[in-house]
Amino acid sequence: MLNIDIKEIERRAHQVFLQDGWLEIFAGVYLLLMGLACAINPSLVVFCVFATLPLRRIAVAAKERYVYPRVGYAAFPVAPPPDPKKVAGVLIGGLAVYVLIMVGALAVLYSTMGPVEGRAFLYGRFVPAFVGCLFAIGPIVFAVKFAMARGYVFSAASVFLGFAVPSLGLDDWHKTLALQMLILGVLALLSGLVFFARFLRKYPATREGGPVGSS
Repeated sequence: MLNIDIKEIERRAHQVFLQDGWLEIFAGVYLLLMGLACAINPSLVVFCVFATLPLRRIAVAAKERYVYPRVGYAAFPVAPPPDPKKVAGVLIGGLAVYVLIMVGALAVLYSTMGPVEGRAFLYGRFVPAFVGCLFAIGPIVFAVKFAMARGYVFSAASVFLGFAVPSLGLDDWHKTLALQMLILGVLALLSGLVFFARFLRKYPATREGGPVGSS
């Protein structure tokens, strides 16, 4: 009997379709928008979610123009829509964990460092490090699921910036977060553009739009 590993086939197919760098480009532009919003007013970061749809349309249009004519198109099995109750439960649970972590950190810092220094350390050091670790989760999942090492690099950069940027001693915590997201966004965007340029060289298109081979 022929032993076919469907998961391995899907993983390799995803690797092909993720080598064009558009995931990094999308993430980089989104992080830059969040960084700019945070620099202006932290409350504006919430509205960055509305940029997801137009950015996704741009990415899809770019793939249709430059990627699919070179490596083809694959439709992966569509998962059933998630249960709204489960989604709500995950969101509420995640928010509860976040609140508990922040309250716990605030209580420990207040009791050990005092209200003034404790609050300064919370927003100046703890929050940036916490955000850096949060941003590292997605790339790690990406790296483990699709066996792509650049996810680990991006995760390491996110955690490093979470501890390094506060050392610059900026006067406002939201400026620290903004700079952290801007640097991470630039790194993601530049790496995505490099991967995209390499992809175009590796899969040049013929006049009809089809691939002519790889280098």
